[in-house]
Amino acid sequence: MRGIDIYNGTGAVDFNAVKTAGYDFVMIKASEGHTLADKSLSRNLTEAAKAGLHTGVYHWFWGRSGTETQQEIDFFLKTIRGCKMEMPVALDVEQSELLQLDKSELTTYIKQWLDGVKAAGYYPILYANKNWLVNYIDVPRLLNYDIWLAQYNDKITYTGPGNVGMWQYTSTGKVPGVRGGTGNCDINECYRDYPSIIRAGGWNNYPKNGAAPDVSWDTKEKRLKVGASYAALCTVRNTDERAAVRVDKPEICAIERMGPDYTARSGLVGDLYTITAIAPGEARVIASLDGQDSASFPVYVEV
Repeated sequence: MRGIDIYNGTGAVDFNAVKTAGYDFVMIKASEGHTLADKSLSRNLTEAAKAGLHTGVYHWFWGRSGTETQQEIDFFLKTIRGCKMEMPVALDVEQSELLQLDKSELTTYIKQWLDGVKAAGYYPILYANKNWLVNYIDVPRLLNYDIWLAQYNDKITYTGPGNVGMWQYTSTGKVPGVRGGTGNCDINECYRDYPSIIRAGGWNNYPKNGAAPDVSWDTKEKRLKVGASYAALCTVRNTDERAAVRVDKPEICAIERMGPDYTARSGLVGDLYTITAIAPGEARVIASLDGQDSASFPVYVEV
């Protein structure tokens, strides 16, 4: 498979053009450190999936202590919470300040992040260039994780330990739909069938074998004035089925599905609905799965 990687600085991407040009996946920046979430994450995940591209995300690593690394784990997991992705979640290790650490320390913090994210149910890999893998990272301690190798060359010359699952071979590619097709773009080759691996293993918020379906709303209750509208997200986990949604008193408020597979700023992914208040009273918005009412919340409409 061939794919690209992008971040907020890439600008708006025409993912349909990327797909039409023959690309299969996109790796999207999610976060950096423990305070910065990429502003385009939600839009990029949603639009790329709509275009039929496999998606994954990456985190730019700054951790220089066990405490900092745990903060980065927690922030990353919060940022991508609920996101379904068929490609790995990658730890991007290239920040020059990390070279203040010795190889053992740096590898310890890298392993801490990879282990922590894996324990949360995600499929992590390590992004690094050949120089870092050879000189600054103790790769034999990380053999449980694939490598996303950055090496701008016509072939891979890294012969060290570890399995190279992806190769970023240029940072100056020209891709239709990215920066007008004339600006620079990272391009990658992927050597493993990550979509099948991740789906079958129940990673990255895909259903695990035997896990019960779960339906939830991002809203506990809502108060609206007559004529006002509100957007609510319905999330379904552990099944590919969609919930059936209704209002028990349609004379009080109306509901309309705005779009499937919407990624909210919180990182949750689900169906987005618009609720419009019609008349004073109380109604309940209900989500059902397999004919059973599974999740609901009240809407109070006032004049």
